[in-house]
Parts: sequence; structure tokens; C-alpha cells
Amino acid sequence: MKLRNFSKIYDDQTAREIIRLVVPSYVTNYDVMLKNRGRKGARGKAYVDGSSYHNGGHQFVVVSVAPDTIYPYTFPKRKGYLECRIRNELEMLVHMLAHELRHLWQKKVPRGHRVWGARGQYSERDADAYAIRMVRKFRNEGTPYLNELARLRRVIIDESAKKEKENQNDISRKPVHSSRPGSA
Repeated sequence: MKLRNFSKIYDDQTAREIIRLVVPSYVTNYDVMLKNRGRKGARGKAYVDGSSYHNGGHQFVVVSVAPDTIYPYTFPKRKGYLECRIRNELEMLVHMLAHELRHLWQKKVPRGHRVWGARGQYSERDADAYAIRMVRKFRNEGTPYLNELARLRRVIIDESAKKEKENQNDISRKPVHSSRPGSA
């Protein structure tokens, strides 16, 4: 998997961890491009047969996310799509990547199990249901890298809070000297 990250929101390590979390079985030999989007929200495209734009026959996924999207963000229920509420920019990346990578799975497994109500080989309903499952999994489990980052942030915050409290205690323990001129 080749990652081309032009996004200002996600670092490469975070993106790779999320891809590892959401990639469906049987999906191999694909590339991913992350970009910023000019308008609010997100958009994705799965090139299941490759793309001349990408200069190769590899399957290719492009995900664009707007940095100024306001969260929580709700994907509206539209023809073939399911409604989904996203809490933050990491969940947005999980949802978009899972949805588009599911289309690559649909190409590999044309008659595989689909969610109820899915129509045809490339079903938006099935891809959305898979993405919602992956967002729930991400909320419950996270990824090893992101869990470690969160743990380190908590440790740093706890240490800085302890130091702040110690400094306040030291200030309150110092004796107050009254030094009036002329008093002995």
C-alpha cells in the first residue's frame, strides 16, 4: 500500500494506523491519497480498476476532508446512503476510508455477503454500513498508536497539573513578612 498524504489534518502514522484498522479482508495492492477539501465535509472516490490519473493499474482510493468542518458532522440520508453522525476528524477519516475501501472489496468479492437492502455489486448502502461498523470499532478500540498517544497526553497533563499544584502549595507556605518602614 502506497500512501500519498497531502492533508494538513492527518500525519502519515495516524493515517496508516486507521487504514490498517479499516481495510477489509481480500483487499490488497491498492494505493491511498489523502487531500484537503475546499468545502465543508468530505468526499471520496474508489478507482476499482485503477486510474490513468494515478499512472498505474493499482486500485486507488482518494479521500478529501475539509479542515474547517464543524463537528459533530452528520452525513445525511440520501439515495442509497445511510445517515451517520461523525464526532471528530479522526472518525471522519475512518468513515471515508472504510467506505471507499469497501468498494475495493466489492470488486474482489462480487457475490459476497452484503447488508440488507444492498442492490448490485457496488452498493453504497453496504459501503456505508461497513463504514459505520468501523467507526463504532474505532470508538471502542482505537488503534495502538493513537491509544499510546492518548495515554502519553494524559501522563503529560497529569504531570503538569501536579507541578502546578506543587507551585501553588509552595507559594501558600511561604511566610508573609511585614516590612513597614520604621518598625523594628
